Amino acid sequence: NSPNVRQDYNRLKKIMLTNDKWNLMNDLTHLLDSFNEYTEYFSGSEYVIISMMYLLITALKIKLCPITQDFDLTLDFNSDNNAFDNDLEYEDDEEEITVGLKKRRIKINTPTNTSGLQDHIKLSLYKALLHYWPTPNIN
Repeated sequence: NSPNVRQDYNRLKKIMLTNDKWNLMNDLTHLLDSFNEYTEYFSGSEYVIISMMYLLITALKIKLCPITQDFDLTLDFNSDNNAFDNDLEYEDDEEEITVGLKKRRIKINTPTNTSGLQDHIKLSLYKALLHYWPTPNIN
């Protein structure tokens, strides 16, 4: 019943995942299962056949293809910015953070709107597959 316990409880409660976020993570896990399955399949092969790769990449494209073609998402595949940058810092309202000039901050106490996020992720993956694995021209 100390003030620190109550304060920690309140901070944890602010960042706890809601049911819609758990559902989103579950849906994304199922979505990304195919990528994992195909990666495991190819990692067990001594020689990967390119025609098999195209077949599986095409299956992923079909699975991720948006229902409507009126999507508007611009992705810059030539940019060096990515989700794996080492210059990310997480910011908590309760803590004071000293950040270098090149550091980016992500507020973990700000709730994320999950509405349409799965479709956005699917579309991003679809566009990445189209960019990195274009359909080969057979002449």
